[in-house]
Amino acid sequence: MGIKSIIFVRQVISSYVKTYCRVSSKGIFSVSKIQSGVFLVLLTYLQVADAALITIPVGSKILVENSFSGQITDITLDPKYATPGDVTISSKFTADFVLYEDTVTDPGRQYFASEFTFYGINRNYNFGLYGGDGWGSFTINADNSFSYLHANNFQSDGLENTFNGVNGNDFGAFLMNFNDYTSASITGFGSIVWTGVNVDFEITSVPLPTTLWLFGSGLIGLFGITRRKKA
Repeated sequence: MGIKSIIFVRQVISSYVKTYCRVSSKGIFSVSKIQSGVFLVLLTYLQVADAALITIPVGSKILVENSFSGQITDITLDPKYATPGDVTISSKFTADFVLYEDTVTDPGRQYFASEFTFYGINRNYNFGLYGGDGWGSFTINADNSFSYLHANNFQSDGLENTFNGVNGNDFGAFLMNFNDYTSASITGFGSIVWTGVNVDFEITSVPLPTTLWLFGSGLIGLFGITRRKKA
């Protein structure tokens, strides 16, 4: 979800609150059931949008922004160093990325920023990956294929530690390839590597984030309230 969409939804919520929500003599918001349902739907949408928002420097020019999803296809473990972790073959992930251009400090220089969520057995793992400076680097080819490498100091919100305490902060690497980074439906593949651990994954489609189901639930609830009122 783009930054412009998030700003728009925030404006709608602000306008909605000013129009339909009133404060009672006890200082408590008073709204009808239908108004509450609409507000819940808008607020849920904003939470979904914020979850996908990637912060970039002020004044930067966004070149491409998109979302994608995929799943783990293979996990190879060296028993000398690792045991099964909190993700398995077929574990899912969702991600967002932005390719942007510096227009202030170093005009024309391009950067890459992304946010990943891997859905583990016990919890979710959220982490960011960046390219253009530091440990992250990327290459854009003439056919629009895109390659990203984070060669060292890769942090994965503790996912590496579930593989028998493997410490990926010092030696983990993340590799990712898009077949066409400009496509509306991103596809590709990649790998996560720690000592004794190799996790392969495929990028398959545009995701439907888990939190978006809350948005759908809000719509269903609102529909139910409207139906009961008519009855």
